[in-house]
Amino acid sequence: MENSQKLNPEQIIAEYEMLQSQSKAYDQNLQMIKGSFTELQSALETLRELDKLEENREALIPLGAGTFIEAVIAKPEGAILSIGADVSVKKPIEEVLEDLEGRIQDLEKVRKEHSARYEEILQRLQTITPVVEQIMDAFQQQQTGQRNIGESLVQQNKK
Repeated sequence: MENSQKLNPEQIIAEYEMLQSQSKAYDQNLQMIKGSFTELQSALETLRELDKLEENREALIPLGAGTFIEAVIAKPEGAILSIGADVSVKKPIEEVLEDLEGRIQDLEKVRKEHSARYEEILQRLQTITPVVEQIMDAFQQQQTGQRNIGESLVQQNKK
């Protein structure tokens, strides 16, 4: 609040709007990170289960949206892993598992950093919101007062 008192009303409103925008962006990023985390966890668990299967074992393969197909799966020797920029490589199962675990750890670090910054933004918004409300109230009172003065002048001119 100390910083808010040193700024003029326009600067405070601008900061508030910027924080609102940043808050929304961080919230969206955190939702995307959560989705990526879920996808990585699912891939990791599926790959671990497939690695345990005996050769020529029946399995349900998820296609997405709650849809599955039945298939007979041979013991997988490797998996094809996207490494970015539309490039994929075939790697042994153990290497793919390690890679997925590494991606999950990296994503968790990013999630923690984003969460911390998001909390800072929310705290600053919580601090600045009462100041913004006071500014808006004062502005509305000023506008109402000007309208009342204008109405009084019109009434006086009619007489």
